[in-house]
Amino acid sequence: MELTMSVPLSKAEQVKQAIMEMIVREKMTPGAQFPTEGELTERLSVSRVTVRKAMNSLSDQGVFLRTKGKGTCISPDFEPAAAGWQIQQYKDTSPRAIGIVLSVLTDDYFRLIAAACEREFNAAGIATVFWSAIESQDMLKQLKNNYRHLDGLIINPPDTDFPAVLRQELPHLPMVFVNESASSDIDCVSSDDRAGTYQAVKYLHTLGHRRIAHIHGPLNTITGAARRKGYLDAMSDCGLTRYIQEEASLFNEKTGHAAMKKLLAAGHHPEALICANDYVAAGAYAAAAEAGLRLPEDISVIGYGNQRVGIELRPRLTTVDQHPDLIGILAAGFMMQHLNQQTHCHKDIRIPVSLIFRGSCIPRIVK
Repeated sequence: MELTMSVPLSKAEQVKQAIMEMIVREKMTPGAQFPTEGELTERLSVSRVTVRKAMNSLSDQGVFLRTKGKGTCISPDFEPAAAGWQIQQYKDTSPRAIGIVLSVLTDDYFRLIAAACEREFNAAGIATVFWSAIESQDMLKQLKNNYRHLDGLIINPPDTDFPAVLRQELPHLPMVFVNESASSDIDCVSSDDRAGTYQAVKYLHTLGHRRIAHIHGPLNTITGAARRKGYLDAMSDCGLTRYIQEEASLFNEKTGHAAMKKLLAAGHHPEALICANDYVAAGAYAAAAEAGLRLPEDISVIGYGNQRVGIELRPRLTTVDQHPDLIGILAAGFMMQHLNQQTHCHKDIRIPVSLIFRGSCIPRIVK
């Protein structure tokens, strides 16, 4: 029997392999600009000398064209078919993995989206990698450090400016956005947040409430802006004057408590209140109790998100269900189409929402 022994690759050869994997994974075409030596040094965690040695070798092989003052691009004469041996040699054969990147993973809404995605991918033998980041810069840094290990992203952008930045930084990585309106080349799946607060106002109006206040979320987020628009549109359509609005700077109980205290300090309390989400509503409950108000006798309250916290409140919270399981299933389905290189029109899917009726809303009591 003849035995063969593989010779360990030098550091420069390993970097050449990583660079070729990058070209294959990101489907770079002849003439495309390539990252600088400095960027490659940071991405690959190697010395600049090693990167330069690998790049010079690939340039000699005709993969790159390096022009002083213009940087490095894939050589216009580089034909992947003709260089098939190179592509095959360096083709990534590691198991496929999808990054699921959300602002928080403990929130019920995002947890259920992530769980639905994981089930779909596991059934197809695809690994999932989870992480969270609230600040856009932190999220972008994590993505730039880890994207080369991923075949795609399902991501909840932290603010309205982030999608454009992300597409510029990682243009070749397949993505599906959740909680984001569509751009021309991205699949997006979200709940119809405008419709949620619109339905909430209409419901309170049928109960006889006229002074309907709103604690909205941050307006630099898709959800915060859409839910506020639904509130304003419904108030106008019902012939009601916009009563009072306060902003919860974050979608949590602490900011809900602070916003409710400001709302109550502004004057006569509202007859009904719509909150940015169920956690904000929990904070509003506490502030109302501190002010000696009874719920729902003094104020009817509606939350948003159908979180567990809403069931634990007394009275149990009327809320809006966003159907996160369905969002996760659809997002995973779009990503599967990308992985299988199936051609499809990019879609902006808005999942219909549902009001969940509980004890925190009653007909207006005329005193």
